[in-house]
Amino acid sequence: MSFLGLSGKTFLVLGVANKKSVAWHVAKTLEAEGAKVVYSVRSQARLDSLKGLLDGKPTYLCDLEREEETVALATAVGREHGPIHGVLHSVAFANFSRGMQPFHETTRADFLQATAISCFSLVELSRALKPHLAKDASVVSIGISSQVTAANTVTCRPSRRPWSPPAASWRSLSPLIRAYALIALTLARLRPARVRVFPATSITICTLKR
Repeated sequence: MSFLGLSGKTFLVLGVANKKSVAWHVAKTLEAEGAKVVYSVRSQARLDSLKGLLDGKPTYLCDLEREEETVALATAVGREHGPIHGVLHSVAFANFSRGMQPFHETTRADFLQATAISCFSLVELSRALKPHLAKDASVVSIGISSQVTAANTVTCRPSRRPWSPPAASWRSLSPLIRAYALIALTLARLRPARVRVFPATSITICTLKR
């Protein structure tokens, strides 16, 4: 019997990139507690790189930059595995095709792309999954930085590396907290649903450098 009460429940996890990913460790914990974990990765190339980790596990391809793929993911997962009791959004992306650039060299297109995939995709995903969520489901999004961290970096501890598009997108997560609140409010109106939405940032997550 699961100490956390997760046995027999179904969770959708997005963002596993390798065995060091926060998403992977969350998924392993869920499975250890008896939960069923459904995975979503961005591309076939990513899936191929994860064969040692995700062999035999239900896995779907979804590029969150494309709304139609997000809708297709939600429809397929809901139909084949619903109801969904929890969703983990642990996704970040930036265009490094030009290499590391100073933050002021970030183009509008790169910034908007990074923000759309890393941040706004949670809004689209929540909307698409709404019909398939259990009435007491939880939606969690993980970011590895915050506006507070950014401020500390600038004023107290200048970075050795220039800010890049991913830094820009991660540091824009703070305003998205308002979006989390709006998602929570709109999902809560689906009476008698009690869907909860949680953001987790560097304030609540500590990662170790090895």
